[in-house]
Amino acid sequence: RLQTFTARDRSGLSLHALTGSIQSDSATLRVPNLRLQTGHSDMQLFANVDWSALESDPTGTLRTLLTAEVGKEDLFLLAGTLPDSLKQAFPSEKLKLTAGVEGNLADLRLRQLKGQWANVFDLNVTGEVKEATDSLLRNGKLRYELQTHDLAFLLQTLPASERARYNLPPLHLKGEAQLQQQRYKATLSLRPKDEAGGVLLMAKYLPTDKSYAVALQIDSLYPTLFLPQDSLYYLSASLRAEGKGTDPFSPATQAELKGGITDIRYGSYALSDVRLAGELR
Repeated sequence: RLQTFTARDRSGLSLHALTGSIQSDSATLRVPNLRLQTGHSDMQLFANVDWSALESDPTGTLRTLLTAEVGKEDLFLLAGTLPDSLKQAFPSEKLKLTAGVEGNLADLRLRQLKGQWANVFDLNVTGEVKEATDSLLRNGKLRYELQTHDLAFLLQTLPASERARYNLPPLHLKGEAQLQQQRYKATLSLRPKDEAGGVLLMAKYLPTDKSYAVALQIDSLYPTLFLPQDSLYYLSASLRAEGKGTDPFSPATQAELKGGITDIRYGSYALSDVRLAGELR
């Protein structure tokens, strides 16, 4: 049982307290409550792990729950050197994290991974992986969703003369990553808040023969949401690339590229129905 533990790192990170208890026998590891506190953050871990849940042919289960509230002072230490202007503009609210995992190596589930940073973003991730120790049968899926809010403070990383050229509007990102029978697939959609247009990205990769396919769709996007001083104010376009191999000098490498601009408007100019095609054999 941990009752008193303190430490201080040369980086400035100060561990004020580490308390709780850890119980273990030949069958199970139990962590009823392990709490770590710094001067600005608080983290708690609850866990119950059957050792057999970690075997290649598991019979037991594991359950873990991690909660944390991280203050900006500790985030500064983790991030390293930051501009003073960014530190001054940094949100004062704490970053709140919750992660829960249960199952075993045959069927492991991420029940929740939530991140909440008031007025900055809301993150939600769930997923599962089956047959984690078998490279051939391993399969899994990860679902993620992110809603950003006020990210203007990040512009403080730019020179003062450049900040007015850029804008970080609230964004909604949603996607899924999947592994099945050694095939990787992923999708990601991005849409500015309250806007119909956005970006959709789809990709797949098969490592056994290094074949891939990527498709990018830009639908009714207003780039001035991100570049308010730019004259490019409307874009609809698509791009698709697929092939096999990554070494352009190998005779076995092949690739094909197709794309087009459905509609682009720049200042008083408008352009549509532009096609692009190319291949490598």
